[in-house]
Amino acid sequence: MNQNLYQAFAEVFSDHLAAPVLHLDDGTVIDYATLDAMSARYANLLLALGAETGDRVTVQCDKSVETLWLYLGTIRAGLVYHPLNNAYQENELAYFLSNAAPRIVVGDSTTLPTLKQLAAADATVIGLTALAERATAASDQFQTVTSDAADLAALLYSSGTTGVPKGIMLTHGNLASNARTLVESWGFTRADVLLHALPIFHVHGLFVGISCVLMSGAAMVWQNGFSAAAVTAALPRCSVMMGVPTYYTRLLGYNAFNAANVTRCVCLSQAPRPFYRKHSSHSSSVPATGFWNATA
Repeated sequence: MNQNLYQAFAEVFSDHLAAPVLHLDDGTVIDYATLDAMSARYANLLLALGAETGDRVTVQCDKSVETLWLYLGTIRAGLVYHPLNNAYQENELAYFLSNAAPRIVVGDSTTLPTLKQLAAADATVIGLTALAERATAASDQFQTVTSDAADLAALLYSSGTTGVPKGIMLTHGNLASNARTLVESWGFTRADVLLHALPIFHVHGLFVGISCVLMSGAAMVWQNGFSAAAVTAALPRCSVMMGVPTYYTRLLGYNAFNAANVTRCVCLSQAPRPFYRKHSSHSSSVPATGFWNATA
């Protein structure tokens, strides 16, 4: 049995490929069929660049749809996704690249020059734009690599507050189990639309947000960064929002948000992180972590 995390996602959404998965700020709507095809293109390309099962793919790029395709293509190809905060400085990057020993390193226009200087001689270093251009020529068909539950899917690092950052090895089984538990506990369904404004270089945006959507066949409004104005405009068409405390502080300090139709926010105590769900047809007995009300 294939325990690959992408395979777990595909088993959920494969019967409704025409359904939307991403709503972009420019009005573009991307369906699950496109997500499946693009993840296949990136998986094929990563293997063509010389990556082999278990190799690390280090990524230091701003959030974008292309970084989402890269993440999904990486795990689908049996590789290990290693995201880095764009704010990391040269000495931090030197440690991460040395410790993770990636086979492929991907940067954007801001980060690529430093990554090229620091990456090992045997690593392939490529810009995200170039990768995306090459992916368009790759096949949109790919047989998801068979992975065991114990195989690594992602490598993240601790903050280093008690010493040097330590590698946190996350398996396909870890991430799939976590996603299924959250979907069940929070009552995600295909009818949900998540407002995704979180970065995707850490656990909350990368695994909690994206995994809840893909493991339930839901959709998300995809925002490349947090803007109080953009979030306020998008909330009425979303059923769920995930964020961090600073997001909610900024929203409450934004006059247009306070004047909008969001009338009440409650964060329940069992929430590991603040999480808001619009009152809808969801049963009030579902143990969600919070609610926000919107007037009709």
